Amino acid sequence: MNSFISYVLQTTIAISVFYILYWLLLRKETFFRFNRYYFIFSLIVALLLPFLNLGELPVFHRSPPAHAISQGYGYLQNAVVVNTVNISEKISERYTIADYLIVLYLTGFVFLFLRLIYQAGFLALRIRRSGIIEISGSTIVLDKKVSSPFSFFSWIFMSPSQVEDESISDIILHEKEHIRQKHTLDLFMIELVSAFQWMNPFVWLLRKSMKETHEYLADHAVLKHGVPVNDYQKLLISYAMGVGQPALITPLNFSLNKKRMIMMKKMKSPNVRKWRSLLLLPLILILSLAFSNPFSGDESLSQRALSKLNGFSDSVNSVEKIPSVDLYILDGKEISMEQLMTIRPESISFKVLKGAEAVKLYGEKANNGVVIMTSKNLPDKNTVKKYEVSGKILNGETNKPMPGVNIVIMGTTMGTVSDIDGSFSLHLDKAKVKVAVSFVGFETQILDIEDGDKLEVKLKKGVTTLNLEPDGTSNSNKSVQPDHPTERNTTGEIFFVVEDMPYFPGGKGALSEFISSHTKYPKKAKKNSISGTVYVNFTVDEEGSVKDIYIDKSKSIDPDLDKEAIRVISGMPKWKPAVQRGKAVPVELSVPVEFTL
Repeated sequence: MNSFISYVLQTTIAISVFYILYWLLLRKETFFRFNRYYFIFSLIVALLLPFLNLGELPVFHRSPPAHAISQGYGYLQNAVVVNTVNISEKISERYTIADYLIVLYLTGFVFLFLRLIYQAGFLALRIRRSGIIEISGSTIVLDKKVSSPFSFFSWIFMSPSQVEDESISDIILHEKEHIRQKHTLDLFMIELVSAFQWMNPFVWLLRKSMKETHEYLADHAVLKHGVPVNDYQKLLISYAMGVGQPALITPLNFSLNKKRMIMMKKMKSPNVRKWRSLLLLPLILILSLAFSNPFSGDESLSQRALSKLNGFSDSVNSVEKIPSVDLYILDGKEISMEQLMTIRPESISFKVLKGAEAVKLYGEKANNGVVIMTSKNLPDKNTVKKYEVSGKILNGETNKPMPGVNIVIMGTTMGTVSDIDGSFSLHLDKAKVKVAVSFVGFETQILDIEDGDKLEVKLKKGVTTLNLEPDGTSNSNKSVQPDHPTERNTTGEIFFVVEDMPYFPGGKGALSEFISSHTKYPKKAKKNSISGTVYVNFTVDEEGSVKDIYIDKSKSIDPDLDKEAIRVISGMPKWKPAVQRGKAVPVELSVPVEFTL
């Protein structure tokens, strides 16, 4: 649907620009035949222009550096295993303003299209039910309902009384010109485009101008046959009251105004002025470049990459074609198409996520789907891979797969991450190593692994106790929240990727100050000389909000102190949420609230 909306907008712009050019340069000229073809050409070009991609021409195309291509997606067909994820869950209806506008647009289009079909059928029915005679080689449809003569394809509609008019030959001459030049086909075209573009005011102006041009052409033909201008103008005025005609015809008295009268007597415009219409050519070029955006290189780059991906997906019989998406995620972080082209394809695996799950994980950017790529841990290209382990990471409480978990070889920055199914594979340069399995908010596990192992690791949620004591007095058994987001996990090892714990605005000092300034010593506890430290557990969710506040009963000191500590923590402002591989995740924390007499 997004592609269709883009097409509608682009044709709207093109038609509007072409009409403005006509209004500025050709409206007052007597190039009636030229103007007619200008209208037809404008409509055809406007409808085809969005399909032109001048960005592929060598003069505009900007290829990425050669080394990027040689190491990039060119090898994907032979290197990457494609697994497409189908999300087939019911999505709750969420209508936006854009949805209502689309419904409104389609309603208008269907109405106008059906009206066009009805009017064509109605005229055909009138031909069958009315009397038909021939005058001067023309087929005349006699219809009492006709107020002003008009033509439809090869038929001329007139009322029986008009046939007896002494000026009948002039009327037939006018309508025969419409038939000879096949103006009905023009009207079918403009009516279809008007239905398609009914929200564009310029298409209605163009429609009116095209009908006026038809009349100028017919008027010009009548006057060329020697009919006096004044007599002909009186004839037109005599039919001035005709109303309610179908859109597919142009009655004799259409646009009977001062401008039409002037055009009958106006001197022929100099042919040199036609050359001004050549401005249409640079306009077409500019619009085509604007629609295809060739200078950025993004669109053609994306198409080439997806073409290669789809070609490879066919070879492995994947479920469906990989769609054109707007979002590419590598190891939890969004990357551009240029960055994508520089990736060694043998170093990644990827999947396509669509539907509500994609939007839930990555926001509105993922409306069209998201390609999620995960880096593989590969040995140096000059060495031969010797050892490999694989496995799956699960949430110890829910038993569900955990994507984005870090699996890092201890003492190095080499590692990998679990994919959307929680699966991972890790290449080793030794038969036995230690690895740290880490996800922010969960307890890190240190595992001894060896070649060929197939692991199933269940991570347990951990509670991080924040130390609010001044620097230098911290207990080594407590985790400390730094004054800025950290890039280290709980083992102290520097990870290949960033993991950030929740962060209180202003850091540790601000958190300590907030708690001390908002805490009120309960009177009953003070009277009974009850003091101590209450450890309050709570969760900082993906939005940074504090929720699920509770006191570990095994560490409870006094109900009044517990109640006051919970009240203080409940009033905390939003935190900066924890981040795992670029995605906000909930984390459970524990904060001490001290009551000292």
